[in-house]
Amino acid sequence: MFLGDEEKGHQQANTPELIVEHARGALCAFNMETGLVSNQICIGRKGGGVANFTVTGVGAHSGNDFLKGRNSIAEMAHKTLDLQALTDLEKGTTVSVTIIKGGTVPNGIPPECSADVDVRYEILSERDRVLTSLKEISDKTYIDGCSTAFEYNEYMAPFETTPDGVALADFVAKVSQESGLGEMGQTRLGGGSDASYITIAKVPTHLLDGCAW
Repeated sequence: MFLGDEEKGHQQANTPELIVEHARGALCAFNMETGLVSNQICIGRKGGGVANFTVTGVGAHSGNDFLKGRNSIAEMAHKTLDLQALTDLEKGTTVSVTIIKGGTVPNGIPPECSADVDVRYEILSERDRVLTSLKEISDKTYIDGCSTAFEYNEYMAPFETTPDGVALADFVAKVSQESGLGEMGQTRLGGGSDASYITIAKVPTHLLDGCAW
């Protein structure tokens, strides 16, 4: 199976389901992403998504009504540390708070604060762990009177590295060398790829990613 990677996130389309359907039963697959300058074959990519947290506090004048206010930014600051702590580099999981917005005026306790969180993982089990933890962090309240809502949108499942995928990469590297095309190493990359949906289809020899047409 040959697949040209679609870079727009399959907006308003059921492309992921179609890839899984058509991949079933294939001997192997080649996901045609841009080839790497290093001539390495990609044997795994991270999946991930974006979580959005919205904290609602109580706005008040920071001088005259300090005790009345409930600082949404302070609540989000506590949650930021909890979110960053979900990172597990040994398992290839990263959680990064990337955008925070809050406050209206310098002398006002902020009634609302929002944060975008980049989430990436190499294996599906880590997705489950992170999603459970995101809900727990959202539900936990540090400042009485604040409340938090969150949503998570996954843009790509992980392309897991498998023994069959590595074996296929070894075979392709051998053919490349025998054909005078040079040595080919192996690497994992942090960005998502349609390769993930072929591994979900459990194609016996799985696929190679990062190959030029």
